[in-house]
Amino acid sequence: MSYLPDSDSEDEMPPGWTEQVTEEGIILYRNNQTGSTQWTHPRTGRTKRISGDLPIGWRMSYDEKSKCNVFFNTETKQTTLVDPRLAFAVEEPPRAISQVRQRFDGSSTALQVLHGKNLHGHVAVITGANSGIGYETARSLAFHGCEVIFACRNKFSTEQAIERIAQERPTTRNRLHFAQLDLASFKSVYLFVEDIKSKMKHIDYLILNAGVFALPYTLTEDNIETTFQVSHLSHFYITLELEPLFDHKTRIVILSSESHSCFTSNLRQVHPTIDRFKEVFDLDFINKGFVIVECFMNMKGLSGSLCNDSKEDYK
Repeated sequence: MSYLPDSDSEDEMPPGWTEQVTEEGIILYRNNQTGSTQWTHPRTGRTKRISGDLPIGWRMSYDEKSKCNVFFNTETKQTTLVDPRLAFAVEEPPRAISQVRQRFDGSSTALQVLHGKNLHGHVAVITGANSGIGYETARSLAFHGCEVIFACRNKFSTEQAIERIAQERPTTRNRLHFAQLDLASFKSVYLFVEDIKSKMKHIDYLILNAGVFALPYTLTEDNIETTFQVSHLSHFYITLELEPLFDHKTRIVILSSESHSCFTSNLRQVHPTIDRFKEVFDLDFINKGFVIVECFMNMKGLSGSLCNDSKEDYK
């Protein structure tokens, strides 16, 4: 039996919470706002522990000044206060049979997760669905009867992706559609949203998958740093404008990564609404102050905030 977490998103820490490791290897959860601690994960209610050995290449030392352990990667020369073993923490076995349940982990495929599901009549909109995770998600949803909108920039590669799925499962052909979307252009985003609203009455799944990373410093036609606009601002715009097509059952899925944990900005100062868009996101600051990596980290943190807010709005 595996005691790995169900998913990365479920295991994510709520804002204001951090993880600490005791000498016994048990993970302690701390609420930085109240100062309280607990042994159970604040979201899942489960306890976890780490292995005794550090990953290969890591060293640990005690810093007298900060009164805490410091971890050093001998290969990358990276120094951090975050225990690298947290990335490989395992769940403590349940003490009661009632706590045992079906779970998925990093080795689970989309087809395994959807096994036995009937998604006929459901509609999914997926950005960047012509390759990678977006493509596999679209393929799996289509195989289970879902109508899928491929929101992509490149029409030719998207049509090729749709054709591959249709050849593999001919019954999906009429349920797969291309929709033009260039996330580096607010004009394109606006036209995309208007097109979707004119054709669809309801959206069951909005999967914000597209993104870019490690680009040279460039500005979009809207004079905003490319990574920030493509990976966060345009997705926020889409979510806000498609809200009339959502209900309490709609799932909004935002693909992120562990990079969100490096986000250091105050979310209360960068919580956008369409009316305060230019006021909150100082364009001059964005264009001149963001280095590429910092922009990527902040984008991941903002995506996490958007995800949490969406869950609260549709409870």
